[in-house]
Amino acid sequence: MRKTLFLLLLLETLLFIPPLIFSLYVKEIDQAKKFLIPLTFSPLFLFGYMKSPDREMDRWEAMVLVSFSWVVLSLICSIPYLGEMSLSNAIFESVSGVTSTGLTVVRDFSEMPRSLFFWRSYTEWIGGLGIVVFLLAVLPHAIATPPSKIYVAEGKAERIEPSVRHTSKVIVLIYSMYTLVGIILLMLAGMNLVEAINHSMTAISTGGFSLYEDSIGHFNSMRVEAVVIFLMVLGGTSFAVHHKILTGRIREVLGNPEVRAMLLLILVFSLVMHKEGIRESLFHTVSALTGTGFSISDLRGLSEGSKLLLITLMVLGGGYGSTSSALKLMRIVILFKAIVWHVRRTTLPEGAIYPLKIGGKIFSDREIAETAIYATVYLTLLLSGAAIISHLGYPITDSLFEVASAEGNVGLSLGITSPDMHLVGKTVLIIEMIAGRLEIFPLVALIIYPAKR
Repeated sequence: MRKTLFLLLLLETLLFIPPLIFSLYVKEIDQAKKFLIPLTFSPLFLFGYMKSPDREMDRWEAMVLVSFSWVVLSLICSIPYLGEMSLSNAIFESVSGVTSTGLTVVRDFSEMPRSLFFWRSYTEWIGGLGIVVFLLAVLPHAIATPPSKIYVAEGKAERIEPSVRHTSKVIVLIYSMYTLVGIILLMLAGMNLVEAINHSMTAISTGGFSLYEDSIGHFNSMRVEAVVIFLMVLGGTSFAVHHKILTGRIREVLGNPEVRAMLLLILVFSLVMHKEGIRESLFHTVSALTGTGFSISDLRGLSEGSKLLLITLMVLGGGYGSTSSALKLMRIVILFKAIVWHVRRTTLPEGAIYPLKIGGKIFSDREIAETAIYATVYLTLLLSGAAIISHLGYPITDSLFEVASAEGNVGLSLGITSPDMHLVGKTVLIIEMIAGRLEIFPLVALIIYPAKR
């Protein structure tokens, strides 16, 4: 396990090279020094990788390894923020970035160095796909452990190609291509190059960090909003669906239950919230469902009903195998179909074979149970976090909204998240963000690993 850990840590430090180059380009030397700090550990991690024995990990160890590497990534990514904000805020902003959440504790956007804005967007772009996917795409043969084990441990399951290594390469290629397309479209819509690069990275990663305190609302442009909606939908859609689109299998896409569910939810929720303004309701519906977190107006003015509707969308999430988090639409489809399936099965003779079939795939009893268990644990964590935040003095609906946003890695906020938020509240949201990004169980494995040993 140590060999793979050193390799992941090495890759994490090398991720600081692009922002280092950018900070030197814009002549922000103080920030460049901060980006250089993690890079000084690269030789040490390389040495550890070369000297450590390689052996195959079991699934438990893979979950522990991935969770630990994400915690370390969150900590080292907080280094560039130090000096601009407190330690707790730096860690919060870092976690929000690498988990592609988008909740922010930046106090004054006008005082932020340009390289730090790029760093925020860049961490979301990396985190949206996942450090393991990049590892398998760049260094596919560097470890003895079967790639599928650490791939699944990071919350991935869907494969585009038979090989996980090839799947990772295809995903990175599609992801990069869509990012470039987003940059071009946003510039055509009216953004300058810097704005387009940052917002394309945070849109396709469903991260939601913006260069401006009022997010996409800063541009007050329907063209920009239309492009951003398009990019958010791309980010919230499964990479397997993208692969089918790009290879001409459109009929399979149209029959995909997740695609149908997403389009239906966007239509229905946008219409139900039309009193907030159809422009705002459509944009925020897509933003909440895909887990992006961009906004075009102050959400604190929403009615209680609209808040609850957005909470529902943030809990549902985007496509399975996309950059979105939360429960994800395929699990919701499975749960709803399973209810009907269970009722029908009880009316059949004992021993009759009646499998649950969705989109041409048969789901076993174990898969249905795992889906139900995950949904139960997810909602339990959501309610527990909301109870703690509410105990700090915030309204229960607002607390539920903020925690749903954190656990679903969304980033929409009603103002609870702030630089001056109580440390307990920040800690709760940090745990929710990491748990939501890793799909809970790998983080649990890390916590109980010392006892298991």
